[in-house]
Amino acid sequence: MEHTGAKKTGPEIPGDYLQAVIDGLEDELLVIDRDYRLVQVNKAVLERHGKNRGQVIGRHCYDVSHGLPELCHPPRHECPITHVWESGKTSHVTHLHLYEVNGQVKKRYVDVIASPIFDGEGQVAYVVELMRDVTEARLLEEEVHRQDQVRGELLNQLFSVQEEERKRLARELHDETTQSLTALAINLETLSASARDESLKASLKAMQALSLKTLDELHRLIYELRPAALDDFGLVAALRSLARRETGRAGTIVELRVVGREKRLLPRLENTLYRVVQEAVGNIERHSGASHGKIVLQFKKNSVALVIADDGTGFDVTEALTTTDRPRGLGLLGMRERVSLVNGTFEIHSGKNGKGTEINIAIPLVEEKVQ
Repeated sequence: MEHTGAKKTGPEIPGDYLQAVIDGLEDELLVIDRDYRLVQVNKAVLERHGKNRGQVIGRHCYDVSHGLPELCHPPRHECPITHVWESGKTSHVTHLHLYEVNGQVKKRYVDVIASPIFDGEGQVAYVVELMRDVTEARLLEEEVHRQDQVRGELLNQLFSVQEEERKRLARELHDETTQSLTALAINLETLSASARDESLKASLKAMQALSLKTLDELHRLIYELRPAALDDFGLVAALRSLARRETGRAGTIVELRVVGREKRLLPRLENTLYRVVQEAVGNIERHSGASHGKIVLQFKKNSVALVIADDGTGFDVTEALTTTDRPRGLGLLGMRERVSLVNGTFEIHSGKNGKGTEINIAIPLVEEKVQ
């Protein structure tokens, strides 16, 4: 290819040598003039289309590259070659190319780098287009994205089923088991009051005390399965109840602060935020050795933010998130999954040597309807 007026900066490089160099490229290379016609191509282009140079030189680039020229004629503004002509700068895009094989339209994804070749006056004389087929990688990416969507849908169903099962168990334990235990405790009290044998009386009282203790444990289990306040009064009431119940356990004081105008959220969001706080507070008590923990719930116009922090010993976040054989790691992964399913962001910061831990969550409020 000859450039009139171009300043020579060294010895002329033989054209056959340049051709041998570009023919050695695995990627397709095309040189295009202002009429979008091919003035040079490499061997990869010819092999792909099963043609010789005489059959492609002089033809429009979109006719050769795309195979379906009607889809890109006239050339559109988003065409990387058009961008180079208009701006004089290199353009790098990934394009979907449709082409026809035996009457069937197929697609391939191509990574395109279009670069200008300037003449002696600094004007764009030609465009060099380097094309790499990335169909396999792109299709794999699409499949991974599809699998992620399926996984997200399955996790949503799993969490929904889990919440419904928690509700069912909590309701059955409350309506049946607690009633039976209460009746047992009353009967034991009646029997112990009427017993004349002191040894028998003491045994009955001990059994009554055990039944009452079991009843308290059952009430705690029901609360952890599904706090009534969450369904009846909403997230804020449930978090206040959680903070009160957990304060004092393991020597930790848990405080709740609500910022902004309180409002009911969609049940799915309230469930997500409550379960995240429940898991985080459980981690504070079990692992952190903290004396204080705080929960800050902030209602904004189009989002809700949550901060959970403690003054504990801290831990290695990367290790915890990549080690699934430890309870804390599984808990953190579960929290992150829950938040991602409602399009939220989840960040956790922690440091060793008593620097404590802080979890930051932000969830957009796409819909303002409440239950």
